[in-house]
Amino acid sequence: PSGIVANLATGIVSDGYGTTDTVNNVEYVVGSFHADVIIGDDGDNFLQGRAGDDALDGAAGNNTVDYFDSPTGVTVDLSAGAASDGFGNTDTLANFANIAASSHADNLTGSSGSNFVEAREGDDTVEGGGGDDDLKGGDGIDTAIYSG
Repeated sequence: PSGIVANLATGIVSDGYGTTDTVNNVEYVVGSFHADVIIGDDGDNFLQGRAGDDALDGAAGNNTVDYFDSPTGVTVDLSAGAASDGFGNTDTLANFANIAASSHADNLTGSSGSNFVEAREGDDTVEGGGGDDDLKGGDGIDTAIYSG
């Protein structure tokens, strides 16, 4: 199979097996282990690409990129629009205000806007960037960097 193509604004999801599904009122999408394209809508979306070089776009709303299932630490930089996903791949990110990290040692950087960054377990480095940020550590020894 190939990766999924999901667009929550149109409600159309191509599932990677050649089938197209229609969804309504969905705000949380978990991708496949292939290169996915996932686009949110005007709601507050949680998007998780998993493995593959994913393109994730939260669209409008207060959106969160989620790396909960990553097998190793992630590097997420909302200001650069990129993330190393913990599977050895690189994701392209757009229109996210929030990060939910893995359970490993992560490097997390917000954007110039207001961000909520959740580090979870592991020895993490968390930087909010500009804006009024909410930085949440987890188990482990976390380092918060305040700048911007």
